[in-house]
Amino acid sequence: MVRRPTLHPEAFVDAALSYVDAHGAAGLTARVLGEMLDADPTALYRHFPSMDALHGAVLNRVFGLILEAPIVGTTPRERLRAHVMNAHRLFYAHPNVLRLVPSSSGDLTNGDLITVRGLELIRALGVAGGNLTLCHQMLESYVLGSHLADLGGSPHHLAVRHARRRRLNDPDIDASTRTVDDVERLNIAAFEAGLEALLDRCEAMAKEPSAQ
Repeated sequence: MVRRPTLHPEAFVDAALSYVDAHGAAGLTARVLGEMLDADPTALYRHFPSMDALHGAVLNRVFGLILEAPIVGTTPRERLRAHVMNAHRLFYAHPNVLRLVPSSSGDLTNGDLITVRGLELIRALGVAGGNLTLCHQMLESYVLGSHLADLGGSPHHLAVRHARRRRLNDPDIDASTRTVDDVERLNIAAFEAGLEALLDRCEAMAKEPSAQ
């Protein structure tokens, strides 16, 4: 009898992330992972107490990639913007991973470290007290919400949004979303425009009394 090689937890995280990137989170099961890794489906539970714990590990992996990305910029605003754009690029590279948030459990240390880094970068703008919390929440909600909206249903999300826009039969919408590629460019431009508006607001908060 040929013995299968021992699988490490990272092998399950690698396989799960690959599957979620390609197919979405809904169909990820222990049986699917077993087929991908040529392992018994129960092998997953030797390393993770539940599928939710694996979801958390996949999220933690992507959050770690965000932390590894260099923050380029000389001013506090440029550095904060670079931090947010690092998250933007990684979520675009892994468009379905945020769908794991509601069902994830376990260690999300890298997510906590992203929050700590964000708070440090916002403090560097001169924002403090309740305004610090408010500014961070604004940016976090914007990043997570916009990516869930823009990337949900990958890999067909752009075609679906394109078809929906064309059904409106609005000449201005038609002019800016003629193709699926146009829709993607619009998504990215809209995210960056919204981010600049939020950064303007955060800088203004540095000169205002702290929110309660």
